[in-house]
Amino acid sequence: MADLCINVLEDEINFQGADIIAAMITEPILGARGVIPPHPSFMPKVREICARRGILLIADEVTNRFGRSGDWTGARHGGGKPDFSCTAKAIPNGYFQFGAVMIAQEIAETFKTNTSGGAAIGLGYTYSGHPVGAPAAIACLKETQRPDVKTNAGLRGGQFFKGLWQLGEKYDLIGEVRGGHGLRCALELVSDQTQKTPIDKQTIQRLQTAAYKGGVMLRVSGPNVIFPPNHRRGRYSTDFASSGSGICVALICVCRLNIRQERRQLLPSLRANCLAQLGENLCAFRRNFFDKCLPRASKLKNRPALV
Repeated sequence: MADLCINVLEDEINFQGADIIAAMITEPILGARGVIPPHPSFMPKVREICARRGILLIADEVTNRFGRSGDWTGARHGGGKPDFSCTAKAIPNGYFQFGAVMIAQEIAETFKTNTSGGAAIGLGYTYSGHPVGAPAAIACLKETQRPDVKTNAGLRGGQFFKGLWQLGEKYDLIGEVRGGHGLRCALELVSDQTQKTPIDKQTIQRLQTAAYKGGVMLRVSGPNVIFPPNHRRGRYSTDFASSGSGICVALICVCRLNIRQERRQLLPSLRANCLAQLGENLCAFRRNFFDKCLPRASKLKNRPALV
């Protein structure tokens, strides 16, 4: 698949003409469409093609940067060093709206050494260097580095990914488990395991609503359930599948929905004992949520404001 995509890329460059292509924009780990990491060979080949054809490579790192992927950038997993990196979100940790464009040293030198006046970096936009956003971003970046967030995200992400695989092997509703790069994970839900037929839109929307009423917020994109877990310092339960995790709550909601609609063929592996086990998981999750998460949330309300 990676070679096929590379061939399509080169064909398109040849068709359009490299001389009229300014840059290629790519997301190192595709997020919104279901957390789709590329084959390890893909990004190095893209980097080589862009360099050879004189095309700049821009990495969309809005959701991958600053530790969530298990490294400081998503591009570092594939080895394709970008010329520009666009990022946001994790810089100020949600305290303030903030974004940034990072420029590779060799590209920056081109602007610095240009004497013709034809190359310049415009920094005089309305919200550039915002007096509130900039200090918030600097403070959050220091705190991101201090506890080594990327290393912990890699450890916790591996544990989380393994747990999702355990669920994928257990339930036919799960067509594919995606992730393996830090805390970037997703499940693709299907109505037919053999054909990989995507679950219908109405059912997955009811899943999202039912899970929310059960105390779990899920992000749904098409037939995918996308997980953006917190950068927590502690460990997830060593026995993920029986720990009462959020996905167990979501699955029991789906089970109920399909039973009500007399669609038992979607979940042939679920029998009375499975439902009972999921019910126990639901209870365990609720106990864990109310005993641990809520007291922690109340403490966050009293955290000091950034200066």
